Amino acid sequence: MPSKIQFSQKQIAIMTISLSFILALVTSLVVANMVHSSQTNSSHEMTKSSQKLMVHISSGVDEPHAIMMGLNKALKAREAGLDVFVYADVKATDIMLAKTDIAFADFLSSQKLVNQLIDSGAQVYVCPHCLMVNGGKMNEVIPGVRELTMDNMISFMNEGGVTALDY
Repeated sequence: MPSKIQFSQKQIAIMTISLSFILALVTSLVVANMVHSSQTNSSHEMTKSSQKLMVHISSGVDEPHAIMMGLNKALKAREAGLDVFVYADVKATDIMLAKTDIAFADFLSSQKLVNQLIDSGAQVYVCPHCLMVNGGKMNEVIPGVRELTMDNMISFMNEGGVTALDY
């Protein structure tokens, strides 16, 4: 019978950071491919209904400017008619908790931005593993924020026309 493998908090943190790095790398490759495609195929213009924006936020509450830029860009893209997919992981899971509300500069608060994104039809996700590592639970997130799975992320990306931003 196989023995049970146990990981320390440090090992879990390293694995979480590694996974986030891999996701950021995949996102970067998707963006690089899109830039290359748009440069070599500039005569083909997409309609707004086929454009998609994926916003990955991994910055924590200690970096409010990055968080607010990501949420604000996502909302502006949604208002412009783009399909929007927002996902928070690593340290950004706190912004998806109902108890957290960040105010920064002249931006709407983080709660208002997340709620407006959800109300506008954007897909808003949080990494359940990162949430757990940071001490949160899915039943504590803002209503409408969903659990991120590779299936829902890949499904969004496979439809094509995706631009990715990383904050």
